[in-house]
Amino acid sequence: MPLLVPVITGLVGASGIALRDRMLRRDRVNERREALSSATAEVLFVSEWWKARQLAGVSTESTDEAGLRASAKLEEVWENVQATRPPDPPPTAAVWRRLLLVIPLAGWRAAALRVLFYTCLFALSLVVVSTIFKVASPGSSDEALSDDTILLIIFSLPALVLRFLAVSADQHARTRRPSSAA
Repeated sequence: MPLLVPVITGLVGASGIALRDRMLRRDRVNERREALSSATAEVLFVSEWWKARQLAGVSTESTDEAGLRASAKLEEVWENVQATRPPDPPPTAAVWRRLLLVIPLAGWRAAALRVLFYTCLFALSLVVVSTIFKVASPGSSDEALSDDTILLIIFSLPALVLRFLAVSADQHARTRRPSSAA
């Protein structure tokens, strides 16, 4: 029972990160699909418009001007499609790297919170190892295991909160950085 707390904590964190990554990837795929659909419709319109101008027998000077406009429109469509990048391949190790905050963080607050997070994880791992030895020993009491359960909860909850605060501080530092440079 006491060993379930860190396992469940890790699984909940990993599943949250994986779910968020999946949603972001799906949003990027939909954005790309809409851009390509819009580009296809605009190119078709420009093509049909050009054919209609040629069938109407418009003068050469206005045809040159129309050709420049059509070319400019096609360049604009191309830039719009290029602006939406295709989705990244699904990460495998990246989820664990982000869960354990083994990623570059912006700002000293995020770095300090990461140190506190690692301190909680270290204490949590010591409690887990201690619990394993107590369970493996022949004369372990239920009272000792309940003490370890309390310690697991005491160290796992702050670890979750510190991880959340470190990610929030990182995002805050990243959003403040571009505006302070201007």
